[in-house]
Order: sequence, then C-alpha cells, then structure tokens
Amino acid sequence: MRVWQRLLGFSRSGRGRAAGPLRVWLWWERLTTWWWRLRPVRPGGLLLYSVQPWKGSPVPLADGTVVRPGDPVAELHLHNALFSQRATDSPWPHLTTLRQDLDFLRELLTRDRLVAAHGVTVFGDAARRLGFEVRPLPPSPWWRLVRFFLWGLRAVYHPTARGHKPPPWPVEVWWRPGYTLPGRVKRGGGSPAAARWRERAAAPILQAERRRGGMHRVLILGGGSGGAIAAKRLAQWSRPGEVEVVLVDRSPWHEYRPSYLWVMTGKREPEEVRRPLKLLEARYGTRVVQAAVTRIDPQARRVDTEAGSLDYDFLVVALGAVLRPDPRTEGYEGPWELEHALRLRDRLREFRGGHVVVGPVEWPYRCPPAPFEVAFMLRYLADQRHVSDRTRISVFHPWQQPMETFGPLMVEGFLAFLRQFRVEFQGGFQLDTHDRDRRVLRSTDGRVLEYDLAVLVPPHAPPEPVRNSPLAAAGGYMEVTLPSMASPRYPEVYGIGDVVAPTIGLGMAGVFAHFQADHVATQILDRVRGVYLGELYNMVGVCVMDTGYMGAAVWCDFTDKLYGRSPYPDCRLLGGMRLFRSVKVGFERLWFASLFGG
Repeated sequence: MRVWQRLLGFSRSGRGRAAGPLRVWLWWERLTTWWWRLRPVRPGGLLLYSVQPWKGSPVPLADGTVVRPGDPVAELHLHNALFSQRATDSPWPHLTTLRQDLDFLRELLTRDRLVAAHGVTVFGDAARRLGFEVRPLPPSPWWRLVRFFLWGLRAVYHPTARGHKPPPWPVEVWWRPGYTLPGRVKRGGGSPAAARWRERAAAPILQAERRRGGMHRVLILGGGSGGAIAAKRLAQWSRPGEVEVVLVDRSPWHEYRPSYLWVMTGKREPEEVRRPLKLLEARYGTRVVQAAVTRIDPQARRVDTEAGSLDYDFLVVALGAVLRPDPRTEGYEGPWELEHALRLRDRLREFRGGHVVVGPVEWPYRCPPAPFEVAFMLRYLADQRHVSDRTRISVFHPWQQPMETFGPLMVEGFLAFLRQFRVEFQGGFQLDTHDRDRRVLRSTDGRVLEYDLAVLVPPHAPPEPVRNSPLAAAGGYMEVTLPSMASPRYPEVYGIGDVVAPTIGLGMAGVFAHFQADHVATQILDRVRGVYLGELYNMVGVCVMDTGYMGAAVWCDFTDKLYGRSPYPDCRLLGGMRLFRSVKVGFERLWFASLFGG
C-alpha cells in the first residue's frame, strides 16, 4: 500500500482536477458514468443511480425483504463533482442534502418498483447515520482493488488536494423505502419536499429545470417494437445531457409477437418470448413508467396516465392497435395476443382431425400473412399426428385472392403454398354470424363454413387515447405526414407502427415500426442538436414465416405504394428451404440480445 501511496503522491490533484497517474481515475469515472447511464435522484442532488438487475447471491435485508438474482435494484453513486465543492471531503456537512435525496429516492423506488438501493462506500459511519443497512466486505483482492480506486477518487476530488491518506475499508450499504432516518419522525410519507415530488407524479424533473440544463424530454407511448427501438436509438445516438427518454406502457413486458405462433405450437413458453421493459433502464437509461395512457393533449404537450401526467418536448406515439371485443370471435381467438396463443395451445391438445377454419373478421390486422402461416403449421401438426388424411383446413378472408393487396407475385406465391400444403381458400368471405352451437360461420353473401376447430382473428381498432385525441384521422388511427412520420398539426408529435399503418396504406408489422423508429429518432436528434446525419425512412419490410415443413421469407419495398406511384408494393417471395426456419429463430435471439442484452 505504501507503493500506491507514493504513486499517488506524484500526482497533482484536487477539486476534480488531476495530473499524472491520477488522470486515469477521471477518465475511468467518466467512462463508467456514461456506460451505466447514471442520473441524479433529483435535480441538484448528491446521489446518482442506475437501475441494474441484482447479480449476486440472495441477500436477506433487515425488514425481511430478500433481494434475489435478477431483481431490479438502484445502484447508488456519489456525484463527486458536487461533493467536492465544500472545503472538506467529510460526508457530515452533506447530511442534510443527502437526507433530502433519500426522500426522493424513497419515491423513486416505490414508483419504479425497485426492490432496494445498493452501494459500496468508504463512508460507512455516515451511511449508518442516514439509515442505511451497513455490511462489512471481506478482505479479498477484489475489494482491495475497489478501495484503491476509491482512494484515487478521494485524491482527485479532495478540495485541498490532501486526499492521499488511505480511506477506511469499504462497506456494502442497502436501503429500502421503509427504512426511516435516525432522529427523524416520518409524518405523512416524508418531508414537504417528498410531498411536492408526489404532486409531480410521474415527472422526476420539471420542464424548466430540464431546459436550464439543455435537456429535451422525449416521451414514448408504447413499449412494443417501435417504442423499444426508439428508446434504444435515442440512447445510442444522443450525447449526455441532450435528451431525457421516458417510455410509458401499461404492461411490464416487451413481447416478441412473431413468436406467439411458437407458443401456440408448444415450441416456446411465455417467459421465452418476452423481457421486462425495466431492463431498458439499466441498458439505456430510459425511464420506464408502467401505466395505461388515458389522454393525449398535444396542445398542452401533456399526456395523462394512470400514474399521473407527463409533459414532453417530443412525443412518439407507438401504442399499436388493440383487439376489439367481438362476440363472433370470443373464445375462438387466434394467436394475436399471448394469452390467446396459450388458450389455442390448450385447444390443440385434443385436436385429432376434422375441419379447421382460419381467418380474420376484418382487414386490417397485425401481420397480414399470419392466418396462412397458422393454417400451414396446423397442416404440419396434422401430418405429425398422422391425422392429416381426416383433416381439412380452410382459410377464409375478406380478400378475393390471398395476399392480393401485396401484388400479383404474392398472390401467385401463396396460391402455390396453399396447393402444396393442401389448404383451401375462401375469398371474399365477410363474416356475418357465428353459430357456436352448430359450429357454423356464415358470410354476408350467405356462404356457410362448418368447422370442428375455428381459429379467428379478432377485429383490430385504434387505441382509445389516440382515437379521442386531435391526432386521429377519420378512422381513429393517427394521421402522419410522409416521410417524417410527424403529425401534420403538431410537428413535435410522431407516430410509428400499427397506430399509423392504416392511414398511410401500410400493413401492420413490427418491421415497419422498427424502421420508422430509426427515422423518427433521427428527426428528433436533428431538431435537438441543430444538425444530425442519421437514418432515412427505410420503407422496406421483411417477414420470415415458419410453415412447419420449411421456412419462407417475404421482402417488400413499399416506397412507390406509399407515395401513390404504384397500387402494390414491390414484393419478392422466397420459400422452400428449411434454412429460413433457422433464420427466424436467429432473428428472435438477435432481437432480444440487441435490445435487452439476452
């Protein structure tokens, strides 16, 4: 240790400045601050935090809580630059500020459903005074290295450059919302500062305070394909302090919808096709609010949610389309939601042949080729169970020809698939009534389909907050201008994904939302920064299908169609190879790895 002390003694340092070997500490601290996306628990606070999944062994805390591997925790750090502004490196003059930080931290942990706050510090006595649960750390080589790093930080930030004295041995500290501060009485859930914080509900930083710091809030509604990609791109492409990204979704999960068909057929379980949205906080610094959106007020630049109101500088609406309850489909839904995929899997357990009908009640719906893909997979299942000789499969559809809105090449390709997999097609079939007792579907033109197993696509509708807002077009879906994807009336509001697909003449699919999110993130950063060379709107879509027997891929360029230069997109269909099944599996894994790290 004397060698390290002499090494530090050769460095000039103090008040956040360093020369010689200690410059490495400054570089390392800046790197870790950027990497972990540290942010203050409140404006001007001394505590920084990032949300991380706990990676250690289970930790029982004093209040009976057990922190288990994977639980989200707030990893705490000191804002060293602010800490060094007083003429001492002792924590005691900062206790009042830290107590106020803890009031806000209590609200943050409760609001974001974090299990606990955790940190490592050499200020064990002060942490105990603040109500932290303090635990000793073993004298291992790793903690010796940590102590050495903290020693260097102390030397860098000590106001009078006398930080070369070895610090105490570091300790581990834990804190929970229910912990009280010694010597203080908890009345009404905290201090007046905490009460004011609760009144601001879901807004951790006031708009005026953000703008003083040069930050712009980007509010993303929806955590599906478009919303998650928008959050990722803004984090990847922005500079520190440029944007604050807040994502709101009523569900705690991001679900990979293309894999619902594998849940239907027993190849995947629910936990394999979804990830917690909270992981975006740890990976990108995105603040995730789990709440339903109740109202969008673009005039006031405000969104109301079940958790309170949020203001914004830029709004990205990625709320998708919702399934509309319909007595014709209730109990017979296809795998267009995870719960419906699980119910259909239960129905397929008893399937031993008969007439299977698959089809949508209305167009548009999510993933245009999916009814055909479901039918082909059910044919494969019938072959696998050796009941194909007594199994008849029919696809009904409002279209006159399969995939007709995608052009003649797609019609020809899907007719070939239908013949190959022995699936009948009932075109122009507008479902009128469903007689459950007799197991009969009747169309508006009087045609009848009797069935033993029905797989129906429920009608889709625009989300209510969009339909009831000034952002909506005549049909209730959001109106946007191509190619910017911005609202024609409110240029700071963008729409991506299924919520805009019907109004621009595009199919509902995650790949379109993905490329739109790339372009919208570019537009926002270009306006924030003044100039940013990013991504153009890529109007190409790719869909990989698993037919059971083999895989197939659809590639479509919608550029001419969206600009009104062609009635159809330019599409290509590649099929007949089992390789494409592996491509679909690989893309599923890549999607989760690139967004959530696994």
